[in-house]
Formats: sequence, structure tokens, C-alpha cells
Amino acid sequence: MKKIFLASVFVIILMIFVSAFFFYSLPDSMVSHWGMQSEPNGWMPKAFFFVFFIGLAIGIFLLMVFLPKADPFKKNYAAFQKEYDLLVFFFACFMFYIFLLVIWANLGYALSMGLAMIPALAVLFYVIGILIGKTKRNYFVGIRTPWALDNEDNWNKTHKFGAKVFKVLALLILVIWLFGIFFDKAEKALFPVTIGAILVAAFFPFLYSYLLYAKNQKTRSK
Repeated sequence: MKKIFLASVFVIILMIFVSAFFFYSLPDSMVSHWGMQSEPNGWMPKAFFFVFFIGLAIGIFLLMVFLPKADPFKKNYAAFQKEYDLLVFFFACFMFYIFLLVIWANLGYALSMGLAMIPALAVLFYVIGILIGKTKRNYFVGIRTPWALDNEDNWNKTHKFGAKVFKVLALLILVIWLFGIFFDKAEKALFPVTIGAILVAAFFPFLYSYLLYAKNQKTRSK
């Protein structure tokens, strides 16, 4: 855990060094947001962007480190601490990757932000799938449906199912990305399709958890 924690801190420190290195090479007003079809549609003053983005990365990191300590089920984290620490590290890397993409685009290089984001999302969701498969009942991490939180068996079955869903989702996202690499005309539609796939995939574990609950209620009423 300590090594992963230090690695995550190193990624954030590296983000600060990259900011200092590129600060004077970037325009005073930076593109900071892109639309669903990778068109720039939001700008920020340069200094504010760096403070905001690095502050956001640090804030999320601290939440991920300290919120589990306030969880009523905090003892359960020991069963999946390794996988959770891995998620903290990969999320820090994910933030750093987005940070580099924004800098790259603002340096004037041609970049399809949507297409560049897709492989990072695939890796992130695969890591989430690994974590979900090991997660024990808690209020902070996982598929926290009311039926899963209320019943440990529901939680375990929902998360085994959810782990498979998110791993398949990660592979599907990679297929979408490869499709965009080989078919230029479809590139603008790929990021919206990816977001749609994520939303649909996220619904299945929720539905599965409810169906387990409903089945259990029918069994009890007999």
C-alpha cells in the first residue's frame, strides 16, 4: 500500500513539474473543454487552469485516501486494499494523462480529444472491473444499490456480475477506439458512442441487484 501511495503522490508532483516546464510556452487563454465531437468549446486563463486542474487532482486523491477511513464498513477494506490502492494510482495516472492531452492541444498540435481519451477510459474501466470483483460491502466503493448495501449476499453476487460487465465494457471501448483509428469518418461519433456504452453498462449491475432482491423477496414470501 505504501509503494502505491507514494507512486500516486509522485504522479501528482510530476504534474506540478510539467506545469512549470510548459507554463511560458502556452497561450494566456487555454482551451480547457471539448464538446462530444472533440470541438473546443471552453477556455480558461492559463494560471487558473493549472491551479484548478492540479487542485482537482489533489482533492480527488485525498478523498480516495481518507473517505474510506470514515466508512462504517471500513474493516472490510482490508479484503480489497491492494485493488483499491491500484485504482487510486491508476486514477492519478488518468488525471495526468488528461492533463498532458490538454497541454499538447494548447501547444498547437492536432489532436482529437475524444479519440485520445478512449483508450485511457478502457484501462480505467478494466481496473475498476478488477476492483469490483474483490470489493466487500462498504458505502464508498462499488455498486452501492440499496439492495446490495442491505444484504451481503446481494452485494457479493452483484459485484461478481459487475466485474464481468466492466471488463467487457473495457474491451468494447478498445474496439470502438480501433474502429476510430481505421475509419476516419466515424471519428466524431466515437466519443458519444463510448459514453453511451458506459451508461448502458452501468445500468446492468443496478438491474441485476434489484432482480436478486426481488427474487429473494419472492422466496421469503412462500
